[in-house]
Amino acid sequence: MLRFISFLLGKPYETCKSCETLKEQLKIMQEQNKDLLYTLIDRSKPEVRPINIEKMEPIKPKYVPWSVTQRNLERKDREQFNAQVKRDNPEIAADVDKLERELGVSDAG
Repeated sequence: MLRFISFLLGKPYETCKSCETLKEQLKIMQEQNKDLLYTLIDRSKPEVRPINIEKMEPIKPKYVPWSVTQRNLERKDREQFNAQVKRDNPEIAADVDKLERELGVSDAG
């Protein structure tokens, strides 16, 4: 309205210093809000990391059947016994090996 009146009177319209200061502050605040908005948008984006397929291992079952556990325990006991017999009595170990070959029994279980 003041611009129109100053135009009719033929005087150039001069803006007040406080209006210019407020316009500058408004511009600064808008830029800050814009920067904050872009920062929030960038943080909300999930971080994409490449997956290394070479290090992937299959998922092992948590439950091991008793038959598998029993077989492993028997194999371990058999290995310990054979090591002890070979260390203590090499003649008996040779006889046991010969007997196992004759009967066709293997150590694999």
